[in-house]
Amino acid sequence: MSYNVLQFQDKYGLTGMINDDSGVIGVSTMKSLLTSKEDTGRLALAYDCSTVLNAKQASDLYNSGYRYIGRYLTGTVGVGAEERSKALTISEIKAIQNAGLSIFPIYQDGGYYSEYFGKTLQGSYDAVTAIQRAKRLGFTNGTTIYFAVDFDCLEYETDGLIIPYFRQINTVFNQSGINGKHYKVGIYAPRYVCTKVYEAGLAEYSFVADMSTGFSGNLGYAIPENWAFDQFFEFTFSSSPSFDLDKVGFSGRDSGCRLCENQPDFSDDELLQEAREKYVKNIAKATGYLDKIVGTELSFDNAEYNLGTIAGSGVSMSTKLKLSTSLNQHPNSPYSINISWEGDDLSPTCKSQIEAVSAMYESDVELSSLITTTLAEMAIGAKVGTISFLATPISSTVLRINIICETDSLMDFAGVVGNVSCEFESIITINTSEYGKEFNLETLSVALIVAACACLLFAAASGSGTGIIVSLLEALSGVLMPAGV
Repeated sequence: MSYNVLQFQDKYGLTGMINDDSGVIGVSTMKSLLTSKEDTGRLALAYDCSTVLNAKQASDLYNSGYRYIGRYLTGTVGVGAEERSKALTISEIKAIQNAGLSIFPIYQDGGYYSEYFGKTLQGSYDAVTAIQRAKRLGFTNGTTIYFAVDFDCLEYETDGLIIPYFRQINTVFNQSGINGKHYKVGIYAPRYVCTKVYEAGLAEYSFVADMSTGFSGNLGYAIPENWAFDQFFEFTFSSSPSFDLDKVGFSGRDSGCRLCENQPDFSDDELLQEAREKYVKNIAKATGYLDKIVGTELSFDNAEYNLGTIAGSGVSMSTKLKLSTSLNQHPNSPYSINISWEGDDLSPTCKSQIEAVSAMYESDVELSSLITTTLAEMAIGAKVGTISFLATPISSTVLRINIICETDSLMDFAGVVGNVSCEFESIITINTSEYGKEFNLETLSVALIVAACACLLFAAASGSGTGIIVSLLEALSGVLMPAGV
C-alpha cells in the first residue's frame, strides 16, 4: 500500500509539494483522491494568468517560487469598458524571461461553448493564427501550444466536436510550409477530454483544467497520462499592482520556452496588418472559404486571390477574394447590413436587417435559417462596419455578384485605426443547352441581389456543388426564365 501511495503521489506531482510524507495518506493525499483540484494549499512551480505582466510582477513571481508561466498568444478578457488585452507582448516576454521564468503559450480566442468547435474550419483557423503569433513572438522550435476547451464538455461533444477540431489543428501543424518551427499541439481541457484527445494521438501534452471541479470530465476520472500542467486554484497575487493568478501543478514533461528568440516590438504597420488579416479570416470562415487562404500571407494593396471554380448541372461559378485598404461605401448597393451591437450580442436593428434578407426565402424554412445564421456569423466575425450586396448581369447567361465587407475602424482587432475592404466576387455562368434557362434581365430587383449573393454564401460550404446555386436561384420567382424566350 505504501508503494502504491508513493506511485500515486509521484504521478500527480505531489511529491515535495505537500506536507504528507512519501507513501503516507495524509490530508493532502486524501484530497487528491477525492477531487480534481486536490489540495489547493499545496505548493506550485507553475501558474497562468490573463494579465500582461510588468518587470516587477515577473520578479515577484520568481521570488515566490514560481518557475513556469502560462500566457495567452492572443485575445482579450472582459466586456465593454472592462475589456482588455490578455495577449503576450514582446516587452512582457523580455520581463518574464529576465526574471528567470519559462513560458508555456496558450491559445484561446473562444472555446467557452460547444458551438465554437463546430464552426467551419475553426481548428484550421486557430492553428494558423497560433503558429503565426508564436513565431512572431519568438517561441523556439518544438514549443508546445495549448489549445483551450474551456467548458463542461460531454462525451458526445468530445467525439463529435473536439476530436475533429484537433484533427484540423494537427493537419495544419503537420504542414512544414506553415509550421516550420515544428511547434507541438497541446490541449487545455477537463481530464476526460484531455485523455480522449491524447489517446487519439492529437495532443503531445495536456494542461488540465482541474480547478473546474464541477465539469463532468473531471468527475471520477484519473489525471491524463500525458499531463504537463495542472490548474487547481485561483487567488490574488500581491505585487505592483496585484493581479489574479491560477496556481498550476508541474509534472516536468514540458518546461515551456525559457529563452524566446529576440524580436523587435510590434510596429504600428504590423499591428494594422494583423488586424486586417484577422478581419478577413473571420469573414472567410463564416462564408466557408477559409480553407482557400489558410497559411497565405495576405496583401491589401488591391490584391486578388482565386478561391476556385465549381461546375455542374449546367451552371458554373468562379470566385475570387479582393482585398484593399480603400473603402468604396458602395452607394449603388440596394441592400446593406450595418453591424451594430447591444451588449454582447448583435443589436435588434442589425438582426432585423439580416432577417430581411432571409425573409425572402420564408417559403423554405431551412434555407431561410441557413442564410440568417451565415450572415450573423459574418457580422459577428467582422465586428464593425457594413456588409453590402451587388449583382450585375453581364449577359443573359452571365451574372457577376459581390459581397463587400468593409470598415474604417479596426480597434476591436488590434487596438489600431485603419481601413480594410474584403470583397467576394463570383461569376455565375449558365450553359443554356444543358440547363435550359437564363437570367431574366428585366428583373433587376432586390430579389435578384439576394438570390445571387446567397449563392456566393453557400456554394463553397454546402458540399452540394452547383446544386445549391440552382436551388437558390429557382427559389425566387423572376430571377430565371426559359432560354430563348
